[in-house]
Amino acid sequence: MNRIHAQLEVGDYLAAQQLHTRWTRRQLGMVAAMLGAGSLFAWASMHERRAFVVACLLGGAVGGIAACEVARRFMLPWRSRRVFAQQKSLQRPVEFWWDDDALHGSNDRGSNSTP
Repeated sequence: MNRIHAQLEVGDYLAAQQLHTRWTRRQLGMVAAMLGAGSLFAWASMHERRAFVVACLLGGAVGGIAACEVARRFMLPWRSRRVFAQQKSLQRPVEFWWDDDALHGSNDRGSNSTP
């Protein structure tokens, strides 16, 4: 029977939360496509105020990206550490083992088997 003992630490929880906020190629492509479409629309429809509209679009895109990065680099670690400290269930050691019949898990609060 194979056994795994684990206890989640704050660094593990923070890394898991940051994994979900990374920029993917799809997100970067969508931002670039929206910026390109907005610039094209501004260029086609606003002849006398074109520079102002393009500057607003670029400023909004850059500001949005900067806000996402500030939230990811400063707010998310602070919030993750706070949640990890509050949720004592995340800090309990767990044990997993498996055999031919099921996957089993247990901690000090109980146990479970999944066929």
